[in-house]
Amino acid sequence: MMEEEDRPQFSVAVFLDNGKHAYIVRWVHDKAAVACFRRAIAVGERSENPPLRIIITDGGDCTVSEWKRGEGITWPERM
Repeated sequence: MMEEEDRPQFSVAVFLDNGKHAYIVRWVHDKAAVACFRRAIAVGERSENPPLRIIITDGGDCTVSEWKRGEGITWPERM
């Protein structure tokens, strides 16, 4: 039986100006989600029309990290 922390449970989503959103990846491990999140931010920041928001969610659909256009990473807050 797979341990809870070993189960892929993270997703990365991008939110666009038109009100739509799309998942870049779904149900991946934490390291894969963070790598995808960082790549999406890098691509978005170089884009002529960057997304409004990029997030990582966990298996309970809670946001565990967030990037916003013009603000950068907003969650978790820097201490």
